[in-house]
Amino acid sequence: MEPAAFWQISCMVQDIEGAMDELGRTLGLRWRGVRTAGPPDAPLRVVLSEQGPPFFELVQGPDGSAWESAGGPRLDHIAYWAQDLAAERERLEGAGAPVVMDGQARGVPANYHALPASGLRVEIVGTGMRAALAAGWGIDIDNLEERGAHGR
Repeated sequence: MEPAAFWQISCMVQDIEGAMDELGRTLGLRWRGVRTAGPPDAPLRVVLSEQGPPFFELVQGPDGSAWESAGGPRLDHIAYWAQDLAAERERLEGAGAPVVMDGQARGVPANYHALPASGLRVEIVGTGMRAALAAGWGIDIDNLEERGAHGR
């Protein structure tokens, strides 16, 4: 996988509106609008930049969840496409990056892997989700396929 394949960079924040304002003023980012996502028992507030790929994502998560943001803002994960999710999962696990959130077990073609030395998580998303994500966020599908973002 090449770095150009990353389609999203995500930060956890405690104040999503404040982070949107700050990144807008300092980096010129524009936002698609805050949404509620995730499981009903642990809803997240999520927003995606208009610019990309890679798109910049901000997530404000509830305390006690895998997306908890109470510990302060942080770079949380990078996301890329995988044509063969099972093979990519096996490759990452073999490289020492265990699954920390198993989306496949929940029927979602995406998994999160921990990178212990950097503290980052990696989200691998099945390429079959590309059209749904593009439609859901109002992104031109071609914009999700630019710059090598086709995945492995």
